[in-house]
Parts: sequence; structure tokens; C-alpha cells
Amino acid sequence: MTIWCIMGKHKEWRKIVKRERRRRIRTQRAKERDFNFSYTDEDQDLLKEQEALELHRIEEIEKQNNIENEKWLQAEVIAMEQWKKIQ
Repeated sequence: MTIWCIMGKHKEWRKIVKRERRRRIRTQRAKERDFNFSYTDEDQDLLKEQEALELHRIEEIEKQNNIENEKWLQAEVIAMEQWKKIQ
């Protein structure tokens, strides 16, 4: 009875070992493929365009944040003046 239990566990263990080995090989090959990948001119142009769009988007967000901050500061000043009048 114990022989079957041991053999069954070995079979499961072997399956796991094989799966992990295949996964390790796949990840290693993917790393090598990514390392050796060279960008074409079109890819580089697309990356530059995406970076420019991202910078533009960030600038627009900062601009909107500054406008909203100025509005908030003006409203705060008005509220403080009204508070002083009430007291």
C-alpha cells in the first residue's frame, strides 16, 4: 500500500517539476528575446509621439490644477472677508 502512495506522490512531484522547468525556460527565452529586440524607425517614431502626447497631457492637467487652485484661493479670500464682516 505504501508503495502506491509513494509512487503517486512522485508522479505528482515530477509533473510539477516539469511544469516549473518549462516555465523557467519560457521566461528565460522571453528575457533574451526582449533584450535582443531592436526598434524600427516606425517604432521609435511612435514611442516619441506617445511620449510627446503624455507630456502634453501632463501639462494640461497641471494647467487645469493651477486654474482650479487660483479659483479656490479667490473663493477662500472672499469667504475670509465675509467671515470678518460677520464678526
